Amino acid sequence: MFCNSCGTEVSEFARVCPNCGKPTVKIETREVLGCKWANFLGYFYFWLGCLVNLFGIIKLVELSGQSAEFFSGENKLSGYINLGIVLGIVFIVLLAVAAVAIINRKSNAGKLVCIVFGYEFVMTLVLLIYGSSVVGVSTGQASDGFRMILDIVLIFVNASYFDNRSDVFVN
Repeated sequence: MFCNSCGTEVSEFARVCPNCGKPTVKIETREVLGCKWANFLGYFYFWLGCLVNLFGIIKLVELSGQSAEFFSGENKLSGYINLGIVLGIVFIVLLAVAAVAIINRKSNAGKLVCIVFGYEFVMTLVLLIYGSSVVGVSTGQASDGFRMILDIVLIFVNASYFDNRSDVFVN
């Protein structure tokens, strides 16, 4: 093998030319991909989601104490409220676990992020179905449909994003 710079014959195992000191093989450089989106999710968005859901759960707990007064003892609304509280608590735990995985650059961070958005989709769907079929009230809003579509898109976007950064999330 010969040096690409000076033409000196070099061993095929040599990394640099003994004559000119230049690399003998082309060094592959890989573009370093940023982690701004992951940092946004891990340091801000998921923690904000925890707080928002915590306040929502507090409101549901307050409402559950008043539901008997408003609905003459019907238990349908209390079941809906209890379901919302349980789903909200699980969602807070998922958000926190995914945020910590991102911050610590864990290898499963991408999967956890996708699970968070998938769970949000399923949670919204369950509450919509339960609200309309059991309680008998339409609980859905146009924003619910938009959020569900956004959740599906974010699952695919984040799967690709974290796959492309598998060398960053290795712990």
